[in-house]
Order: sequence, then structure tokens, then C-alpha cells
Amino acid sequence: MVLFFLRVALVCVNKIIIPPATTKHPQSAKHVEEAQAAKYPRIVTVDRPSTLARRTLVNTFPAMKTCRADNKKINTGDPKTDYDCDEYPQAVFRENAGKPSVKSIRANDNRGSGNKIGYYLKAHANENQVEVVVPVLKGKLYCKDAF
Repeated sequence: MVLFFLRVALVCVNKIIIPPATTKHPQSAKHVEEAQAAKYPRIVTVDRPSTLARRTLVNTFPAMKTCRADNKKINTGDPKTDYDCDEYPQAVFRENAGKPSVKSIRANDNRGSGNKIGYYLKAHANENQVEVVVPVLKGKLYCKDAF
């Protein structure tokens, strides 16, 4: 079994393993943990053709409107200090359904983790299912299913 190490995600077969909150993108990892604890799905389906429609729907979602309005008050135009509205599951996944978990996190954290997940998903066709996992590990990154 082949493991691919990305700076943000350790990937094993059809799993996106997002390292715990001690990584380069800790706020993204924490949001995934919180959303999954609130019963948002771990297993998601890649559905690129409907991404734009879901993103349009998310933009009308009250939680997204509130998040954007709050961020607008504090953002200065610097992605290192500004905030974005992170969504889980992301719009590329069918399970987003226009009503994701929304959380304000640092822009560079959100964009960095989004880029890495997007990079990983290039290898996956539409309709593929992947599991998004933030493992609780003792300082190690691994995919337990690979061993």
C-alpha cells in the first residue's frame, strides 16, 4: 500500500488524513473535528459538477452571511492576519448540500489546507468516496489502515 505525505494531509487509499491541531493548518483541523463531532459526515463523495451550485447555495446560508459580515469588520487585506469562512464539508463534496458547518478561521490556514485537499482530490474521480479523518495521535502521523 502506498502512502503519500503532503504537508497538510497524510493520505491512505481513500482517506484524507488531516494531521491534528499541532500542524501547519491547526484551525482547519480543529474545524473538521468540531464539525464531525456535530454529526457532519466523515465519508464524503467527490462531486465536482455541482460544486458551483453548492457554493452559490452556501453563500445564502445564514451562518455564512453572519461569518462574512463579522470578518468584514476585522479584515485588513492581509491573508496572514485576516479571516476566511471555512466550510466543512467543502463545496466539492456532495454532502455539503449547501448547509455546511461554517467557522471563521485564519485565511492562510483555510487556503493552505484547501489547496492541499484539492491537490489530493486530483487523483479522485467524481463519485469517489473519501473519508476525512483527523486522528488523535501521540506526535505521530500515520494511516492505521496501512499497517
